Amino acid sequence: MTALIEWISEPKRLVLAWEAPPFLPDRSRWAVGEIFHTPRGVAFRYYRAEEFRVLNSGRTEEALVSQGYYGYPAFDPNEKRNFFYSNVLEAFMRRLPPRSRTDYFEYLRHFGISSDANGLTPLAMLALTEARLPSDGFSLVDPLDPIDDICDFNIEIAGHRFYSAINLVGEVGVSLSFRAEPFNAYDPNAVQIFSAGQMIGYVNRIQAATFAVWIGHRLITASVSRLANSAYGQKLYAVVKVRPLGSNVETESYLSKSRQEPLRNYLHR
Repeated sequence: MTALIEWISEPKRLVLAWEAPPFLPDRSRWAVGEIFHTPRGVAFRYYRAEEFRVLNSGRTEEALVSQGYYGYPAFDPNEKRNFFYSNVLEAFMRRLPPRSRTDYFEYLRHFGISSDANGLTPLAMLALTEARLPSDGFSLVDPLDPIDDICDFNIEIAGHRFYSAINLVGEVGVSLSFRAEPFNAYDPNAVQIFSAGQMIGYVNRIQAATFAVWIGHRLITASVSRLANSAYGQKLYAVVKVRPLGSNVETESYLSKSRQEPLRNYLHR
């Protein structure tokens, strides 16, 4: 049985990622912008120039445009301003079904979210679901916070189609482990994912730097949660639980249930 997401850390920011249509050869995700908290509310900005190249392994904005990218529809990338403040959260929340839907709880279960999950805010919902739509290549990725020592979340196992030594299709619940790969020629923060001693993929590049910090300093457990098929290809996901070293993830007796905000309080606001 797959572990459930019960303890959620509020994201400080979410990276807006984009991947090219499936008929193009380069299927890696690009980091194109981010949403983040400000005193004025949630804001959005695009990555530009050198920051863009650093976050995308040296690739340029021109190379991104050549893949058919035109920016996120709600925010014109050609505007001179770089920060957007108006209706940012609302624009991205439209990518999720409304809470009024009769199957909303089923939607949450699809992403492994427990009925008594702590901290399920709108920004956390965007992070846990990645706010994917079948009609475009956009998603929202939580880069995670390396100072966190208690949090549950979903990750996509990047590149799993290229590491087919074992077939995990349908094997929900299979345990996973992580190994840093500091001498990776493309990313010194690369983190490999293993099952039964065999490599099956990598941690998403946007999240790998935090995993690289956690390894050796946190107890990290994970298991395969679902396999999703879409127009953008087959994707394998896992539920990850991060705890302090020496903790018992199974009992989690060190967590005070009195600190948890029941999911029903969020759903019925």
